Amino acid sequence: MSHEILYQPGSFPPRLDIFKVTPEVQTHQIPVLMAPGLGSDIESNKLLMDTLALRGFRSFGPSYEYGLPGEPRKFRIFHDVGRVKQEALLAAIRAEGFPGADGIRKVDVITHSKASINITLLAARHPEHFRTIVMIAPTGIRPHVRLLKGIRQLNEGNHRDQKDKGRLMAEGGEVAKRVLASDAYAASFKKNWRAFFPDVYSSATGSILDIIQQLRQKGIKIVIVAQTDDAYYDPKSYRGVEVDKLVESEGIHSAIKFKQDACERVVKVLEELEAAA
Repeated sequence: MSHEILYQPGSFPPRLDIFKVTPEVQTHQIPVLMAPGLGSDIESNKLLMDTLALRGFRSFGPSYEYGLPGEPRKFRIFHDVGRVKQEALLAAIRAEGFPGADGIRKVDVITHSKASINITLLAARHPEHFRTIVMIAPTGIRPHVRLLKGIRQLNEGNHRDQKDKGRLMAEGGEVAKRVLASDAYAASFKKNWRAFFPDVYSSATGSILDIIQQLRQKGIKIVIVAQTDDAYYDPKSYRGVEVDKLVESEGIHSAIKFKQDACERVVKVLEELEAAA
């Protein structure tokens, strides 16, 4: 995985690390933007990015710091993490997206969990940059939820998800190493979770059902990949939602971070979409 530093004086974020994985032979023109979930860094998607490269896809994604001068805030107290993520993703698209004849840079996107909210909000503002959005175990595919109920559901899901990761740890080998690495990437979030409260709030209560339909009307394909053993979101809850494709993939909520077969199923979805285009 290689990276470069993009400086944007006068904008936010002023500094952005862009991580990229480029295949030896690139067979797909449109690159894939990676959008990790709540508390996860772009490097937690390395397994999936490597799998994409083996199939000829170029992938990239931003890594960003919080607490920088000029960072947007909510209520003058909290980091506006959602807005920071959106601006970082937009900057990465403008740097690494495929330039069309009109000069507008295009991407396909793979999101995980909470990133589905970040990406759909960004796509609603800038639909010209997006061709396909593949949402893995997405948040927000439901009506709005009351805060206390949403927090309770998140806590219950987190408790079960830790047990699921424990089972993967017991497998040992490379899978166990990736589980440990993923936990390390989330360390900054765990240490400062209060500062991320608005992001947790939107994850617990938010809905993107209406935005998804607006994006589809603008020609953006929306695909949901449900995880069959998801601690947070029952795969049955996605059935009946109007999207361009719904796939049920075996694995826990964050299987794409740890399991090769889960990554290969996601890449297959992208390949099928390209073949049908």
